[in-house]
Amino acid sequence: MIKKGICGLYCFKNKEGQIIYIGKADDINERLKRHKHLPEECYKEVSSIEYAIITNKADRDILETLLISQINPKYNTQQKYEERASLIIDSSVMLLWQKIDPKEYHFENKKQVHIGTGSPGRPRIPIPDEFYILYPKWKAGEITAVEFCATINMPKATFYKKVKEYEATLED
Repeated sequence: MIKKGICGLYCFKNKEGQIIYIGKADDINERLKRHKHLPEECYKEVSSIEYAIITNKADRDILETLLISQINPKYNTQQKYEERASLIIDSSVMLLWQKIDPKEYHFENKKQVHIGTGSPGRPRIPIPDEFYILYPKWKAGEITAVEFCATINMPKATFYKKVKEYEATLED
């Protein structure tokens, strides 16, 4: 289960890996516990839930609008997002989505989703928002790995692991 107080965007994916719903929350954990406004068939389609930490509320609103207008998820109401998206100019945004085990959340109007098993080991360390701003500078040689790690307050070994994970998402 995701920690309390984590804010950002979350998405529901079906078994084919398609995003069927995108939402935002000041506390994703609490939002998922209370989730009940979508049709019951949406919850039955959910095979995975992913989230991206975005601490700035304005950024969250813009990214939600942008992603919904570009992806067109099955269970999001489109009209309001299409109108808002026309105001967004720069769409060159990369997010690192992190997985949540859907069986941890019980939606009121459906049975618990039983999918797979939870991942073993320690909880994943979330990547700070600054990572995505500093990564291109580090790749271009404008800052060192030591400066990068100090800025995002991350141990060097964790930094290189997160770089590897992030670069793998860029290859997809």
